[in-house]
Amino acid sequence: GAIIIGKTVKGHAHYDTSRALVRETIQFIKNQELQLKSHERLPISTEILESSFALYKQLEKQHAKDGFSSLLLTFPTLLHPTTPAEVQQSFARVKVTDVKQWTGKNLAETISSKRQTAFLEARAKKKRRATTMNLAA
Repeated sequence: GAIIIGKTVKGHAHYDTSRALVRETIQFIKNQELQLKSHERLPISTEILESSFALYKQLEKQHAKDGFSSLLLTFPTLLHPTTPAEVQQSFARVKVTDVKQWTGKNLAETISSKRQTAFLEARAKKKRRATTMNLAA
């Protein structure tokens, strides 16, 4: 558990920020361990996380035109089986405008979305010029 992790990373955390992160991580793990009964064990593995990222990448490919960042909100559904009733309750509770507003406020604009915005602006400007030149002719 936490003691093994502490011994493993000891000597690798060279900065105050790194040492603080190690301390906080160890404390978090200790708190989680306290909640276990003596016969219970929790696997500490990246396998679940790696599997979830694979599912996330699949989902992203299906929705590539909508961008990567906003799909982060779907990540928890990959880690927990979701029933149709839960989906229905969630849609009743949260509006699309709420999600868009939260996403705009909390997820930084990506380089890809900035590039797409610049491309659309340039295309619109080119189209306006062409229209103006056609009207002048």
